[in-house]
Amino acid sequence: MDALACPRRSGPTRTVLMVVLAFLADPAVVGKIPRHFGLPTVAPVLAPARSPGQALGVALAPVPTLPERCEDDAGERATPDSIRPPP
Repeated sequence: MDALACPRRSGPTRTVLMVVLAFLADPAVVGKIPRHFGLPTVAPVLAPARSPGQALGVALAPVPTLPERCEDDAGERATPDSIRPPP
């Protein structure tokens, strides 16, 4: 997705780029726009990072791993690819 692609003139086979005519750099002017719409003018405070389990509100159990080699019922060595879970 191109941020400058024109949504009206671009299509699946061609992309027509828009041109930036101006940008606002004065903080006082930039702040007037969200204030006019009743939106916050400052970014929210960032919270400390959490583990994925904490973000879900549950603790995630570790994923069990298969041993690299083990012996099957016949006493022959089996590889993890040949080990099947019970039905």
